[in-house]
Amino acid sequence: MQQKSLGAHCSIEQLIAWQAAGKQFNLNQRRQKLRQLAGSISARRRGRGMEFEDVRAYQAGDDIRHIDWRVTARTGAVYTKQFCEEREIPILLVLDQRLPMFFGSQLAMKSVMACDIFGLLAWSGLKHGDKVGGVIIDRAQHQEIRPKKSRSHILHLLAAAANANQALNIQTQSQHHAMSMYSWLNEVKRLAKPGFKIFLISDFHDFSQDCVSLLRDISQHCECIAFKINDRLEQHGHRQAGSNLRIFDGKKQRSLASASQQQQFFSQHHAALEQALASFHIPLVQSFSDDQPMDLMQTLFLASKA
Repeated sequence: MQQKSLGAHCSIEQLIAWQAAGKQFNLNQRRQKLRQLAGSISARRRGRGMEFEDVRAYQAGDDIRHIDWRVTARTGAVYTKQFCEEREIPILLVLDQRLPMFFGSQLAMKSVMACDIFGLLAWSGLKHGDKVGGVIIDRAQHQEIRPKKSRSHILHLLAAAANANQALNIQTQSQHHAMSMYSWLNEVKRLAKPGFKIFLISDFHDFSQDCVSLLRDISQHCECIAFKINDRLEQHGHRQAGSNLRIFDGKKQRSLASASQQQQFFSQHHAALEQALASFHIPLVQSFSDDQPMDLMQTLFLASKA
């Protein structure tokens, strides 16, 4: 039976259980759907590319841009640099576990769906020999885990994600000042080295124009993919007659916008985010809390033959 995203919280055992499934996918092999989501113009490859290996004597036809002028000056003979392709691509998984992610009207909370995608991506990266690290954003701060390549490191990464998820509780809402998207993008920009592959997993509820310049700066040197996790109720709104629906959690009373108001807000917010990401050729993958992570991955990444 295929594993599913379910419930209000996830456990470390749940994230470990994605290991076998994660091995089926190769994050460096993208289906046509993912390329289409990046915009009509294909983004240039932002892998680490060519790594310096050695120098040798210059030969006719060599690219003069690769001449090693220091060695040439020291020896009196012209030398050129040799490069080899660097295949390893460090992966940075950015997981949003702030309070707005703690919402779900059907099978699972958005925060749980996000953790499951996080787990699948982590195991897939390890399977194909990439270093995997993470930035986990909770209610008021973030945790940085530098990319490494080992199973024990992945387990540490998943444990941090599960702990952040289990700490989500509606009663803690007023106790902390939430970290904004602008703030955590600044941290991602600081951590992301040229050639990183970055996965942003969030509902992007507080995306604003202030975030656009940070997304641009990150995408200039890194390959980015954004997973936007929403709930069907956020997209369509409630269906009760009248304008607003009032709800009560035992302590506070709130008002939900009508279906038409909610649909308009959702569409405008999504369009603004989509436009900003498309301008930098960042694919925007939209998913809902009642979707299944395996189905999503199958549409985005080619299965590995290994």
